[in-house]
Amino acid sequence: MKTKVVAAGVAGAGAAGFLAARAMRHGGGSEDGIDGSAKSPELRQHLSDLIALDNHLVTVLQRQAESPEVEEFPGARGIINTMLTTTSAQMASLEGCAEDLGGAGQSAVKSAVTSVTGMVTGLFDRSRGEPVSRMLRDDYAALNLCAVSNTMLHTTALGLGEQQVATVAQRNLEDMTPLIMQLNREIPRVVLGELSREGVPVDPTVGDQAIEDMQRAWQR
Repeated sequence: MKTKVVAAGVAGAGAAGFLAARAMRHGGGSEDGIDGSAKSPELRQHLSDLIALDNHLVTVLQRQAESPEVEEFPGARGIINTMLTTTSAQMASLEGCAEDLGGAGQSAVKSAVTSVTGMVTGLFDRSRGEPVSRMLRDDYAALNLCAVSNTMLHTTALGLGEQQVATVAQRNLEDMTPLIMQLNREIPRVVLGELSREGVPVDPTVGDQAIEDMQRAWQR
């Protein structure tokens, strides 16, 4: 599967090793592992955090894509594979921004990975052996975290006059928001499907109503 190859290549290399190698090609870095040509510690921090978050999300989505439970829901499987491809590509674009700003050293990315992992691992670990609806729920929370993180990166880059980074963050946000809306529409269908398979006497035709009610709530 193409998405698995993309994710395996990105996640297997790891953000830390990728950026450390790039930093070495720039001729080394400062004591904190950041090259002196980088223009803003705040911008570097947002980049490191977002790269670490994407790296962790790619790993989780890869595991979900291979889950036998997900195979029973083609719609959910399609969204998960799209999220996997999109997140992998976004991580690569952010790594490119980090290189252009002078690179983030291994210590900086490792610190971000530790921080992000501590924040979201408890949420993601619950997806192991959980119903697909809960996997999608956790993905929804993760995508919203990625979205607001890209908004913060975009704003910081605009404020510092770093138009290239601002453009990448905005493009990432524009790619992420349709996925969030797709999850909004798919989760009610998966919930009803799981309840029916468990023998719960539910009306399977109320999926569209649940989606309409959700959309109406967001439009208020």
